[in-house]
Amino acid sequence: MEFNVSEPTVLHLSGNTSITGVDEKNPIVFNGPLMFVQDGGSISLRNVEFRNGQSYNVDGRNWSGAVNILNAKAKIENVKSFNAQAEDAINFVSSQTTGTRLEIYSAQSDGIDVDFGIFSFGKVLCNVIGNDCFDTSGV
Repeated sequence: MEFNVSEPTVLHLSGNTSITGVDEKNPIVFNGPLMFVQDGGSISLRNVEFRNGQSYNVDGRNWSGAVNILNAKAKIENVKSFNAQAEDAINFVSSQTTGTRLEIYSAQSDGIDVDFGIFSFGKVLCNVIGNDCFDTSGV
């Protein structure tokens, strides 16, 4: 399944979110100039791809990722990001994150940024990253 976005869009989620693709070869794909935000609650992403994501200035917010997980419990399994046009392809802020595999390809700046959170992963892969593959602060 593919969700194609043609105009700049912010998808702002809260509460408990679960997004699951069929399997590794049939993921759910978010494609286009989308900024994805999970704000609080919990999120489970399994077999999900983010393609061509972007970050946008939102008044009163400091969201720097194409994908932002904020103040949430996150479980990540087989998640990939491609061609992120943002300070961070994926930004985890004050979140508890566990997972099995996270892959970042062609990120404009940082691949993964963890700010003031807990991050436990089996495998992280970065390929063609403009700055840091994995950047942490206050962890």
